[in-house]
Amino acid sequence: MPIHSSNHSLTSYTTVVVLLLFLQTSTPIIKALAENSHVINFQSPNLYPESLAWDPLKQHFLVGSLCHRTISSISDAGIIETLISDTSLPENVTVVGITVDSRNNRVLAVIHAVKPLPPFNALAAYDLKSGNRLFLSPLPTDEEALANNVAVDYNGNAYVTNSIGNYIWKVNVKGEASIFSKSPRFTEHPVDRDTPYSYIGLNGIAYVSSGDYLLVVQSNTGKVFKVDADDGTARHILLNEDLTRPDGVVFRSDGVVLVVSPQANKLWLLKSNNGWREGVVYDKIDLESEGYPTSVVSRGRDKISDCLKVQFCHSDGDLFTLLSVYKEWEALPQERRNKWCWENSINAKSMRRCQDTVFELESFLEREHGFVVPSYWRWDPHTPSVHDKNMKKVILASLSENVAMFFGRNQLGYEVAQTGQHVQLHPSSSLLVFAQKPSWVVFGDLLSVSNEYLVCVSAVEFQSLYDLQPPPSFDVSKMEERKLQTKTLTGFGTILLKRFCGKSNSNLLHHVSRIRKACLDERIFVEVKVDENLIQLYNASHDMNTATMLVSDVLEYEKKRLRAECMEKCLYHGSSSASPMALFGSGAEIKHLELEKHSLSVDVYHSNINAIDDKELLMFFEKNTSGSICAVYKFQGMGKDPPDREKWGKITFLSPDAAKRAVELDGDEFCGSNLKILPSQSAMGGDKTFLFPEVKARIFWPRRLSRGFGIVICDKNDVNIEWSG
Repeated sequence: MPIHSSNHSLTSYTTVVVLLLFLQTSTPIIKALAENSHVINFQSPNLYPESLAWDPLKQHFLVGSLCHRTISSISDAGIIETLISDTSLPENVTVVGITVDSRNNRVLAVIHAVKPLPPFNALAAYDLKSGNRLFLSPLPTDEEALANNVAVDYNGNAYVTNSIGNYIWKVNVKGEASIFSKSPRFTEHPVDRDTPYSYIGLNGIAYVSSGDYLLVVQSNTGKVFKVDADDGTARHILLNEDLTRPDGVVFRSDGVVLVVSPQANKLWLLKSNNGWREGVVYDKIDLESEGYPTSVVSRGRDKISDCLKVQFCHSDGDLFTLLSVYKEWEALPQERRNKWCWENSINAKSMRRCQDTVFELESFLEREHGFVVPSYWRWDPHTPSVHDKNMKKVILASLSENVAMFFGRNQLGYEVAQTGQHVQLHPSSSLLVFAQKPSWVVFGDLLSVSNEYLVCVSAVEFQSLYDLQPPPSFDVSKMEERKLQTKTLTGFGTILLKRFCGKSNSNLLHHVSRIRKACLDERIFVEVKVDENLIQLYNASHDMNTATMLVSDVLEYEKKRLRAECMEKCLYHGSSSASPMALFGSGAEIKHLELEKHSLSVDVYHSNINAIDDKELLMFFEKNTSGSICAVYKFQGMGKDPPDREKWGKITFLSPDAAKRAVELDGDEFCGSNLKILPSQSAMGGDKTFLFPEVKARIFWPRRLSRGFGIVICDKNDVNIEWSG
């Protein structure tokens, strides 16, 4: 396709755009081929493969091993070869789940150490060509864990299930690991602990690129979950029947989900018509009884096509990618073109039709306008040049009604200028290969399936929007002003951020609601990444200071509460009403010792506890008692007896005088109703089992004689024990 810099260059660029649009709307260039399946028999002593993966480039299966630190390849003929043998891994670890990251030409393997070996859970990445290990990332956990299965998304991020902890890790393309999703949905269903392998929770996992979400099966409940790949939120998928001990799962290119179970020896086929809010088991296959099926993969031709497409992808978008394909094809000798198309999964018929259209356009230009188009290329897809900018201008002029702006947050995607709707890039877009989302794009079409997507997307220059003739029907400047900006706040501890978020993100949702109300903007969002110790604010530039101030105020208040926070404990066994109490702060420091049996806590009641802003209530008490609050226990609303339905919770102060002043606020109006405040006689949270032995201290005697002395207060029955120690 000729591109040159003569006086007729604009005409040539226009010819290019016509070609690009033809490429997009003609028979798809990437074709899907259906192949008949067959049984593959192979033998390998003591292999015990737990997982199975498919390498679309080399056209063979990969299997891990429970007995060896190896990953092996298996051909269609049943020939097995050791692809990777990593003796640097700890001895006797097992290779559990594996998956192929075709875009980055690597295989990802979950590594786990079975008891009685020391705990070890990690994700390893190996180069598919050389077999060299790229990284070994320990998976963070402070409890017993079982790293099990793994899936990889379009950008190379890996997601690993923890079967014992019932949560999901995320490991980015650089090997940086973090806990991704601890959704309460994963633990809300009952588990029969008397059944075998009842400790195996989240297991098989699959990534669905068309919707940017994960499908995860849970073995001990038979449930299936849909997990957002951006924020980790999960929802239970309602099925017409529960599955029996599901293990491996795969999402097929036709939208069907396959799930396999070793205990039931079945393969289930699932489908959904509403984006996996609900689903049905529409077929099931009984597998051979002597087998133990734990994994299932799909070796569709479309995956091969996706991998082969990467070599042609252009950073400026899909139209440039299509042009790269045509340029490469046109440069080949006539006799080589069909074979090249087959090798690269290109539709040869479409390429010939494109060439016929180009010849017709060139003939028309010469016949009607006297323009002779040279037969050589000036544009090089691998070298940025002025030709890229010129083609972007012509593409923009041709698709000026199909403009969209990235809205500043991945979940919102792009705002279509003409309609204002928010749409995502289609997962097949070339732009996603480069992990970038240009600020302004044009698109060829809007695809509506279970979700809406922009297809045939190309980047355009922001300044070019002002040069459009005729001018666009939308206001470019106003759209740019509405775009969400990002601000990152760092330097926080994990405990502070967890307090900021609250249980199940309840506090975070409340903070976001307050900021939206203050700024009159429902698009505002606050994202907290506890593992990275940061907060990201998404809002318009003119509201950034307001949002930052509101978030900072909450953080400062939580810091103040953390510094003053104490635990109320009985000093020795006995009823809490008769035992002296101590308030222990951080480092087991005694903040207050109450020997006179005065109450340090109050119970708070309100007729509408759901309408109370917790922060405002605590600030109300601090202001009116001139005391420091050191502990707060908010009662849960579910399961309360009728007398406690109006019970908001319990507040503990650092001094009995502050608690006494709080009781004097009984009957004061707050949030539309009167407060009821009573002295509390119970230990923290109403649990009298919190006793002194929970606090431990080590005492060292001085090496030299000293005139100083110490006093140890204890029960008289413990005097001999303490003194003999």
